[in-house]
Amino acid sequence: SHEIVDFCNDKNIVFGKNGSGKTSMIEAIFMLTHGRSFRSSDSFIPLYGQDYFSLKGEVGQKDARHTIEQVYSKSKKKKRIRIDNVLLRNSVNLDMLKTVLFVQDDLSLLDGAPDIKRRFLDTLFMQVDKKYYQTLNKYQKILESRNFVLKQDESSQKEKNLEILDQPLVEYGSFLISKRVQYINCLSVLFSRQRKQREIKEHLTLAYGNDILESYSGDKDNDINHIASRFFRILHHNRKKEKLSGFTLFGPHRDNLIFKNERGIEAKEVLSAGEKKKMVLVMKFSEFEFLSQKTGQCPIVLMDDIFIELDDQNTHIFQKWINSLRAQFIITAREKDKFQSIEFKKEISLNGKNL
Repeated sequence: SHEIVDFCNDKNIVFGKNGSGKTSMIEAIFMLTHGRSFRSSDSFIPLYGQDYFSLKGEVGQKDARHTIEQVYSKSKKKKRIRIDNVLLRNSVNLDMLKTVLFVQDDLSLLDGAPDIKRRFLDTLFMQVDKKYYQTLNKYQKILESRNFVLKQDESSQKEKNLEILDQPLVEYGSFLISKRVQYINCLSVLFSRQRKQREIKEHLTLAYGNDILESYSGDKDNDINHIASRFFRILHHNRKKEKLSGFTLFGPHRDNLIFKNERGIEAKEVLSAGEKKKMVLVMKFSEFEFLSQKTGQCPIVLMDDIFIELDDQNTHIFQKWINSLRAQFIITAREKDKFQSIEFKKEISLNGKNL
């Protein structure tokens, strides 16, 4: 299968029947800009029933265009990324474009599981902070090793290995917690401002759910040394509990993003389905502003078939926001009927194509 798609600099409406390849197109763009999928690393493979896939894209402005190419082999479990034909050692340097991704799963961001919220935060923060990306990868590898040791039979060597692994776990984990405090604080301010600008009456705030910190606010909670000392203490006091469970029970891999109303009650307990969706829209506005502020770049907005889940009021709010931004949008939908009010748009049909 071989297809070339050319997008305009404004609003691209990509429509097609189910199975026409709309989500695969969004996934391909995300992979070219992040070096990974928002679903799984090789989700293209089952689609084609082949051993490998190849993606190639031209990105950037007229005076600074770059070619990104990504090849993945399932049998070799190997991924190669090239920029302007130069092989990258890893995808951390793949930061020429920033993206705001909006898929149907995001509509449950308020009441979804903590791992969905962590994935959202990590995808956002990795785009503004290379060290965050590198530290997260290191933390996940140490976490995997530590969980392996926790599952082993009891011995003096097991305890020694845990003590050895505690050091990097706390070092990397404390850095991630510190950064999440800083960035969630910033995101919270943007979220409140966006909510007020749109005159949304539901007063929600963002809170960082972390079992290492005593509370969310306060300068000392952003101090790595303070976080590390608490982290070590909690691991030491809960050693027996972790050995029994066979898992690391404390750390940033257990974090949560909590939406609360002014009475401190979680939003998922009090808001209707329509109100939750409206708040997720506000969250996406905040994400766009966060990326713009932190990087000085205008992100590309990727939306995969989300309008089917929105009522007329929320669709109107979203379309008004789309028209208010001079940014590149790539929006997929089954039909183009809902997009009559979108300005500066290019319509792209996937019906009859083989993506």
